[in-house]
Amino acid sequence: MDYEEGLIMDRPDTDKALHALGLMVREAAGTDRALAMIAEELCGGQYGRLLIAGESTSRVIKVCNELVDAHDDISKTLKSALKVLTKESESLFRVRHRYVHGSWAVDGTTSEPQLMLTKRFQAHPNFEKFSIAELHELAAKFNLMHDRLMDWLLQICSPGYQAGDLLKAREEQLRNLRGGN
Repeated sequence: MDYEEGLIMDRPDTDKALHALGLMVREAAGTDRALAMIAEELCGGQYGRLLIAGESTSRVIKVCNELVDAHDDISKTLKSALKVLTKESESLFRVRHRYVHGSWAVDGTTSEPQLMLTKRFQAHPNFEKFSIAELHELAAKFNLMHDRLMDWLLQICSPGYQAGDLLKAREEQLRNLRGGN
């Protein structure tokens, strides 16, 4: 038996689901890297990377929040802005974790794939909707979050940078890719 023949989800939408999952994971990794870059910058030294190397995204977010609070040279407005971004990032990563750590399964009530999720001290798994559309939407949200985090980073480490310039440049780039619409 070939590997592909043994897949549990050998339905026509499997390729679409795997593609959407991969796209979302790639975009989440970009957001994770942007958070790591912020933590490294806030450490202010060449060894800042050691503080977060190998840590989970939730730990990196916690480090970002702790470090930004310790900076007297960052405005309250920018500190608050980072706290909003990290909180929104945490929400996105919670949804990501459902897809990455949940098993694809069918519980018998439907023939559609679902996520089978288990939680601590829970005897039976929960079954939740598996949504290709949600994966695409989540990928887009991670892509935008990456740009928002990088915009924040540029505000603190690039003198003369105007807030939103990166986002405007990305919007222009997308318009050009779509044919100027």
